[in-house]
Amino acid sequence: MTGYGRAETDHAGTRFSVELNSVNRKQSDIVINLPRDLAELEPRIRQTINENISRGRTNAIITLHSGENGAQKKPSMPKRHGRLSIGRCAQPSPI
Repeated sequence: MTGYGRAETDHAGTRFSVELNSVNRKQSDIVINLPRDLAELEPRIRQTINENISRGRTNAIITLHSGENGAQKKPSMPKRHGRLSIGRCAQPSPI
C-alpha cells in the first residue's frame, strides 16, 4: 500500500507544513526531515508515526515558514498542533 498526506497549520504567525509518504515494506523504516529549530521534536514525531503506522517506509518532511518579513524565529508550538498535523496525515487515503 502506498500513501501520501499533507497538512498545514498556522500558529502565532508561523506556518508549519507536514508531508508524509509511505510505501509498503515488511519492517518499519521512518525517515524524518526537520528544520534545526525543530530537531528536539523528532522523538515525539517518530513516536506518533509509530503509533499510527505499523510497517513500511515512511518519509516525513516538516517545514517551517516564518512570518511575512522572512525573519527566522524560534517557534513555540503547542504539543497539540504537531500531533494533529501528523495524525491527520497518518490517516489512510484512497489512491
